[in-house]
Amino acid sequence: MIQVTFNPRGQRGRWQDRVTFTFEDVSVGEQFTISRLISGSVGTQADMDLLQPSAPYVRRQRGSRDPEGEIVPGERPPALAAIPWKIPLGFYPLPKPLETLLAFGTLEEKTQRIRNLLPQYLTSANYGKHWSTLLHVEEAQLKYVQFVYHHKIHTHRFFQKRLGDI
Repeated sequence: MIQVTFNPRGQRGRWQDRVTFTFEDVSVGEQFTISRLISGSVGTQADMDLLQPSAPYVRRQRGSRDPEGEIVPGERPPALAAIPWKIPLGFYPLPKPLETLLAFGTLEEKTQRIRNLLPQYLTSANYGKHWSTLLHVEEAQLKYVQFVYHHKIHTHRFFQKRLGDI
């Protein structure tokens, strides 16, 4: 057991820091760290009562956004025009096995399936596959977030128009 002592030096308030322990596995000669967030509050009970929220948190309502109209291509930045592109980048769709992994389940289940898909150790042999998979997952998440965002906007407008007709 490790004892941690906190000395606020007469200062009152809330404190937060990270404690990191470094260990060495002597049988394999490797080090690893364990890091945890620690926090502390200093003050009287009256101080703590004053720091409590005065009302429950209410999330800010998102503003409505008009759908994009016709997109007019702009001018290429000079820096991009200066690069001599030999061939255009290809389109790399989400691989079907990865699409199947991300198609169903909770976020925790999807995360666990992705972790099982990734190699346990990063080597020069699996480096490309590892980062390619992570980029595909990031792209799939971005598309999902955009879909949900636009779906909420259009549903809101649909009901606004319908209710306005009544």
